[in-house]
Amino acid sequence: MKRAIILLALFLATAAMASALEDKLLEAALATDNPAKAEASMADFRARGGAKSDLYVGIVLHNMANAKPARAEESVKLLKSYWERSGDALALGYYGSAVTLQGSFLSSKGDMMGAAAKVDEGFKLLDKAVALAPSEANLRFLRAENGLGVAEGSPFKRYDIVQADLDALKVSFDAMGPAPRAHWLLLSGRLARAKGKLADAIRLYERTIKAAPDSGYAADARKRLAALEE
Repeated sequence: MKRAIILLALFLATAAMASALEDKLLEAALATDNPAKAEASMADFRARGGAKSDLYVGIVLHNMANAKPARAEESVKLLKSYWERSGDALALGYYGSAVTLQGSFLSSKGDMMGAAAKVDEGFKLLDKAVALAPSEANLRFLRAENGLGVAEGSPFKRYDIVQADLDALKVSFDAMGPAPRAHWLLLSGRLARAKGKLADAIRLYERTIKAAPDSGYAADARKRLAALEE
């Protein structure tokens, strides 16, 4: 009996350590947005990510797609495969978002029919992901960010969905750390700007900077404020 208890304790401790590592790797993948560090980050995820390495690498490829459009196609292939193997809702969400990025690139080239098909496909995948895991904050942030990004770079708008995600996230706003708060405030400011509510946008950008002054969200807010002042 004593041996069994010791083995169970060791198993639980090992499982807890593995879970903590997965959380740390996921957080690092979600935060990777520097193209200069992307290759090193992906190599690290492949080495340490185990069964989830394709998820982490796929997310980084997605995050790099704006700087290098070919990354979107790589992200789609990797995340689609991982989603089909695992049923992971976050993988499905990032897969869908990467598909919409492909649509945005087609829109910038004037292929509006191809763009519409890709954006519609990606939106449906994102919506399915949120339906599978409606309480997953990372998915809500992703879909809101995606909705605004696609709208800013193409004629495809769905501000009602962005608002729904921000409303869902707002419930836990007081419990968020500085960076998630700044992210929420920045997205809210961008939505206000898109709706023509300039005073609200300025106020939200200023709150973004105050929430996390040294974050990338604050840097983005400063750029958007400067653009409004021009």
